[in-house]
Amino acid sequence: MYYSTAFGLRIGSDIHIPEFSPTQGEPDVIMLTRELAPPPGCPEGENVRLMVPFNGGVLLHWNAIGSFLVQEGRQVTISPRHGVDEALVRLVLTGPVLGVLLIQRGWAVFHAAGVACPLTGAAVAFAAVKGEGKSTMAAAMYNAGYGMISDDLTAVSFDNEHPLVSPGFPRSKLWTESAEALTDGDDTLSMIFPGFKKMSRTVNDRFITTQAFLKAVFVLETADEIVIERLSGFKAVRALLPHWYGALFDGQLLPIFGQERYFREIANLASKVRVFRLARPRRFDVLQEVAARVDYVLSEKEECLGDGA
Repeated sequence: MYYSTAFGLRIGSDIHIPEFSPTQGEPDVIMLTRELAPPPGCPEGENVRLMVPFNGGVLLHWNAIGSFLVQEGRQVTISPRHGVDEALVRLVLTGPVLGVLLIQRGWAVFHAAGVACPLTGAAVAFAAVKGEGKSTMAAAMYNAGYGMISDDLTAVSFDNEHPLVSPGFPRSKLWTESAEALTDGDDTLSMIFPGFKKMSRTVNDRFITTQAFLKAVFVLETADEIVIERLSGFKAVRALLPHWYGALFDGQLLPIFGQERYFREIANLASKVRVFRLARPRRFDVLQEVAARVDYVLSEKEECLGDGA
């Protein structure tokens, strides 16, 4: 059994997951390889993906990868397709499976990358649809001196007056062009698996290992010029709606986790943090300027300077 940690959870698994940090102690989550049948009525085709309720949990199935049953936020059954690359299995475990597990444990999970302000450690998230550059933006902030909290998932707890985010694990996935531009091709980069267009970046320094208060969310979009606009009220809610993790995957998880929870967690987040629209050109030659503008806005709004919400 391998023991590791991610998002503050101790995980015991019968496959090695090097993306997570090693740890010891009684596991909060068990991941075991067992045989699972595909969902009943599953159509044929390499690109088929289904997420359905099953045995009191959620069954995530890819015809090309295998099946993963997540139950009660504590147990994951892994059933890989014969001959599939183990790196592809880990890609699912460290992404969709972990996202569903965190939702089951009561976290509000968003499709966002998190960084920590260098002055106080306050958390800032960058939310975006797939391919819009949230990991690239977070990596640019990391290069500007911010700490890393998480890459693809931001898990938020509303147990306190101010929302808290939990640290993920010290890896980020970057498109090859972004990785080369942001890391100078150093030894922190590795191939995820052959043919995949993203690289894995290991974060050796400034990975945040404790919970942090979330102060701001930047919702990314592509534009010709850099524009940072504060959103409030319904505009803030509407901007956050596409980025609740349970609303992804063509909405297949929404009937499982419920519309009421979806809107409640979005409204809760919008009311407790500052929400910004961050429009910017998708060019590497302006990325440093975008990061500097974000840093200026955060300092001006005191997101990194105090406890004001």
